[in-house]
Amino acid sequence: MNLNEKIITEIESLVENSSLNKNSKYGFSYFESPLVGFASINNPLFSDYKNIIGDFHYHPKEFFEPPPADGTVIVWVLSVNEEVRKSNAKEDRFPSLYWALQREYGERFNMLIRKHIQEYMKESGYNAVSPMLSYKWKRLDNTKVGLASTWSERHAAFAAGLGTFSLSDGFITRRGIAHRCGSVVTDAVLDVHESEYGDHRENCLFFNNIAECGECISRCPAGAITENGHDKSLCDRYTYNTIRRLRGDYYNVETTGCGLCQTAVPCEYSLPFKE
Repeated sequence: MNLNEKIITEIESLVENSSLNKNSKYGFSYFESPLVGFASINNPLFSDYKNIIGDFHYHPKEFFEPPPADGTVIVWVLSVNEEVRKSNAKEDRFPSLYWALQREYGERFNMLIRKHIQEYMKESGYNAVSPMLSYKWKRLDNTKVGLASTWSERHAAFAAGLGTFSLSDGFITRRGIAHRCGSVVTDAVLDVHESEYGDHRENCLFFNNIAECGECISRCPAGAITENGHDKSLCDRYTYNTIRRLRGDYYNVETTGCGLCQTAVPCEYSLPFKE
């Protein structure tokens, strides 16, 4: 078993066996089996992101001092459990309770995976850092792309060939759009399988000319998605202010998410045109 396979096994084992991937009160798991990908830190896309996203977006090498000559970005995608997805698909204004619990406690579990893989790589003799655990990670307002951060795990997943972007700004993998992403950067040189997509929105029905779509537009209770794209600020205000103000006591979590545009849509759990 090579190091790539060992890393995949570590992540899969956490998802399958960790008690933090299960809601003890209601008995459902937050995530199903993960997708794992690997991109070289020398992938040209990481330099391109300085222009596409903004010069504030860190290159993987910038998480190390001094920067390594080579290395790998390890990326995983945690598909939201079917029971959680189905509960959210029934809603049309606010997220389901199961979805809100998944967003809060599932992301805590995702942070555990970030810490675990970061330490696993260090114990294996390499430097490693999860960007989301780094002091360099920050959320930024009013950039040229609207709300943004200094590291995008979705863009790392694109570089690793795990999927493409959607009209709603979500990330569509072969297991759909309902998921959470995680990443660790290391100076270990691993086998990589990088993006071979012809277009960065190739998996989105709205853009690929195979079938008419735009289902996420009508699913958005905030009106933040139109044929022109996704209004991040409007989405953010609804998700982190309106929902909390109107329904915060019901969910009793810090972060509810919304996810309506990720459920009851053709790309919820698969690529409908590639089944």
